[in-house]
Amino acid sequence: RRRGVPLREPFPRQVRDIGTGAWLDLATRPHFWPKDDSFYEGVPKRFDLPMDSAVVGHISEWINSTIRQGHAAAFGQVPGYGGPAKGYEVVRVEVVVQPSLWRRYSCHMGKLKTEAKAIQNHEGTKYLKKCPMAMPQCTWLDADVGEAYFWHGSGKSADGSVDLIDAIVSVGHEPSEENSEEMAVSDGASSRFAKVTSMFGAGVYLADIASKANLYVPCPVCHQGAYFRDPCHCSMADVEKKGPYRMLLCRAAMGRVYVEKKYKEARYKGDFNPAKKLGVDSVMGEATKGQLAFREYVVYNDSASYPEFIVHYFRRAHVVKNGGPFKKAKLF
Repeated sequence: RRRGVPLREPFPRQVRDIGTGAWLDLATRPHFWPKDDSFYEGVPKRFDLPMDSAVVGHISEWINSTIRQGHAAAFGQVPGYGGPAKGYEVVRVEVVVQPSLWRRYSCHMGKLKTEAKAIQNHEGTKYLKKCPMAMPQCTWLDADVGEAYFWHGSGKSADGSVDLIDAIVSVGHEPSEENSEEMAVSDGASSRFAKVTSMFGAGVYLADIASKANLYVPCPVCHQGAYFRDPCHCSMADVEKKGPYRMLLCRAAMGRVYVEKKYKEARYKGDFNPAKKLGVDSVMGEATKGQLAFREYVVYNDSASYPEFIVHYFRRAHVVKNGGPFKKAKLF
């Protein structure tokens, strides 16, 4: 639990963690967020980045450099039966400014920061340094707590009635002071939107490979063509007319990571927090023949991740160059 000034000042610049006595910084945020007081008033916003910005350039590079082959052939395909995508054309990037979620994420980051030495000495941290993830290590993220960018694929519900992207980037539900409440629904975006029957239990499922996350992105026309849904039969023209696919680019603080190489269902299935049971903050399922084709990253606290960008893109049957020219600018 965090002791701060929640009634008189809903979005203070600092709060004190009563477990450690440390003051946790809530004021730091990306430089391109609004500079006015709307952040401290808790006003959520979403806005588009200029397509020639340095941030968009990096995102376009990352989404295309983390495409892999060998995924399930029935999902995430180029429309019109075009086969697996070889490139993703980024046409829009939205920035998510959600003060409530950012405050919770900052609190979690601050708490992990007090344990940075233990995190750096943990076997999971050493393993990821030796066998790094596909996404680049970004200098503006906090390596001391294992902060990194990850992809998450989602879209509208199968009947098109619920926009799960909108649900993920909103507060979602009233959390407890520890933010430990969980609600299971049909997406795997967070413990607020997770299946209790998922491989590693109910948690925030993330990918360091964009093409893996893309498998969970439904068609914007029929809302099918993703994992756990029917095949998509829409043409390229249908999709081009309706609008692009969407994928989330999230920050996550992994902390102490348990590297799972020999999967056992009993470690994760049941009414418990697998990370707590294992004495860690997160789990990485290592790619293992016959069990997991590509890595899976899972955190079990909504506060451990923040959906920072909504990336709008089209699937292409050809390699996509990163476009540009992009402005050279400081990212954060």
